[in-house]
Amino acid sequence: MATLEQLGCSVRDLSQVGDKGSDLSVGLLGRNYDVECKSGRETLSAEQCDYYSAWRGASVVVLHDRDEATAWVNSIRQRVWHRNEET
Repeated sequence: MATLEQLGCSVRDLSQVGDKGSDLSVGLLGRNYDVECKSGRETLSAEQCDYYSAWRGASVVVLHDRDEATAWVNSIRQRVWHRNEET
């Protein structure tokens, strides 16, 4: 969470909500993302996979560590900046 905030994201902790939804709601460059935080090589549980398969919104982003979070934010910034250059 701190890494995402340091990278300029708005972050809301949803981990205590109690459903199968994402751990975080992350805002970046005018978009919102559902983010699931996992440690090591941990993956989504079967329940979470079912939940996200039925979800009609954007796909969940699964992040395992600081490096993945940084790479994810940078990839979004590059896509948005590239789109802005084309217009």
